[in-house]
Amino acid sequence: MLLYEEYYKQPDKVEFLKKVVYYASLLKLPPNWLMQVMYIESTVNPAAPTNYNGKGAVGLIGFMPKTLEGLKGGYTPQQVRTIS
Repeated sequence: MLLYEEYYKQPDKVEFLKKVVYYASLLKLPPNWLMQVMYIESTVNPAAPTNYNGKGAVGLIGFMPKTLEGLKGGYTPQQVRTIS
């Protein structure tokens, strides 16, 4: 069981938790660290508004728009809002 998994209320919970473990392993991070970040930023709720000091942070991790632009593929806040 991962920290805060009870806060993720979407129907794809099992797949979501598998993704957390998978991506944490790719990043060489403990899965619970990733869950802690998601809990702090969005209470592990993909629909939660995350807006750090009015700067437009979005998503489970609270990405800032400038950070998204710099990622390979140049994601937009709208795209991140639909990712689980």
